[in-house]
Amino acid sequence: NPQARVVQVRVAGTDGLVAPQDLADGLRWAAGLSVPGVPLNPHPARVLNLSLYADFIPLTGCDGRVQAAVDAVTARGALVVAGAANDGADASGYTPAGCRNVLTVTSVTEDGRRPSYANWGARVALAAPGGEPGHGIVSSSLSGPAGERSPNGTSFAAPHAAGVASLLFGLKPTLTPAQVRNLLTRTATPFPGGH
Repeated sequence: NPQARVVQVRVAGTDGLVAPQDLADGLRWAAGLSVPGVPLNPHPARVLNLSLYADFIPLTGCDGRVQAAVDAVTARGALVVAGAANDGADASGYTPAGCRNVLTVTSVTEDGRRPSYANWGARVALAAPGGEPGHGIVSSSLSGPAGERSPNGTSFAAPHAAGVASLLFGLKPTLTPAQVRNLLTRTATPFPGGH
């Protein structure tokens, strides 16, 4: 979406791990909601891409703090898009992939099949290109040869769906997150073989 502005929000610690409360605060701040001790975000987001999952909690379902934040930003009119994660497991145990009101996205390969690493399950709403080992998604990188690398994962699939959601909000700003989710899921091509 050439009209979109990107707001980056860091929710991980210096060790790369994501605490649930930090994720919940980051969601609220990104959507323009108040977070104690922090000034309001002057550029609230309509689409929040979460290519991550919360650490320090069991993989048994959505963390309540994050669910409350997802519900609040959804009520504010923002769509939360999350990568399903890369453990070849049911995404419902992960936070935020397993949360209600989240558009959870898994990966597909070039031929439209889910790679073995990509999480699956009833919480997964869509799939998008995420690549597979040896055939990843070409992306710019300061550390890659010639400024490129080709990683794979649901972290690369979720931004595809977030970008399309941004285009839809750009075309019709009055759409709700539920309407955008419905448009995306209703118009998606089914998996080959129905899975």
